Amino acid sequence: MRKSVIPAVRLPRTDHGRLLQLARLASRDDHPVAAFLLAEVDRARVVDDAAEQGDVVVLDRWVTYRIDDGPIASHILVHPEAYVDARRQLSVLSPVGAALVGIPVGEPMPFATIEGVPRVVTALSVDPEPKVTSLTQWRRPAPRTAEHDPYDPGPSAA
Repeated sequence: MRKSVIPAVRLPRTDHGRLLQLARLASRDDHPVAAFLLAEVDRARVVDDAAEQGDVVVLDRWVTYRIDDGPIASHILVHPEAYVDARRQLSVLSPVGAALVGIPVGEPMPFATIEGVPRVVTALSVDPEPKVTSLTQWRRPAPRTAEHDPYDPGPSAA
């Protein structure tokens, strides 16, 4: 059997701090994923928040992935405190979330399920699903045009 190569982990400074705190708190509560998440955060290369993340899985960003040869799934990777919708979100404190955080697209990452079953997850994309507006796109104001200016109060009486 060929030994798996574990991909490098890269985390923005803010994510690193939040994830380190989360992993330590989860460890105190004997959470089954805490040790794995802590190991991943500890081995991460920390980069500036403003650095372009490119094709790296980070918190609050879409990730499309595949576990082993299973179906393709797409979720927003979130801190457990922000987790509200299983259809659209994946907690970083889940085995898959902890395996994905900080890895580059295209790199397979081994992990174990809660039951201890070995699996491999591969990030396929960090782009939002088609027809989905990402938070970054949603927060960006639309360009103003002379014909349609949303900030124009309209005609005024002279």
